[in-house]
Amino acid sequence: MSPAASAADDQQVSYRLAPAQRTRMRRVAGYLLIVPAVGIVATWLAGPGPWTVLVLLGVGFAVATVALVYPTAGRTVVDGAGIHANRPLSRHHYRWADITAVEVVRTRDRSGVQTRLAVRTGRRRPHLLPAPRSYSLWADPRFEDRATEIILAARQRQPGQR
Repeated sequence: MSPAASAADDQQVSYRLAPAQRTRMRRVAGYLLIVPAVGIVATWLAGPGPWTVLVLLGVGFAVATVALVYPTAGRTVVDGAGIHANRPLSRHHYRWADITAVEVVRTRDRSGVQTRLAVRTGRRRPHLLPAPRSYSLWADPRFEDRATEIILAARQRQPGQR
């Protein structure tokens, strides 16, 4: 292996959601927090009553807020050791020797199509990476370029895949 290739293996590249995606998702999450805040303040000032419904509804919105903000905090790191999927509550490390493929996965749900990268390790189901990621509503214009970078990095480091 040449010194240039060795230096490239030591390089660490980090991927996150595009700033516009993070901003939009966090803005929606912020709007969802208005309802519980109003309910809590009104219940505190007026005592139990019709405002209590807003508090209970607010609990549901708070859960939805966490569900919206959680994906924006994820990061995928590619380096000489492998691919690292870092999320606020979990970290997964996939060594190059264990990775059999990196592929684009598209899933459809009520909100539209979500496009993500997945790491395959052996016969197990694919492991979805936190970034890059693209949604129908919050598209990432650089998704294809970033996905291609990660897929090519995996192919270069897998034996027999050159």
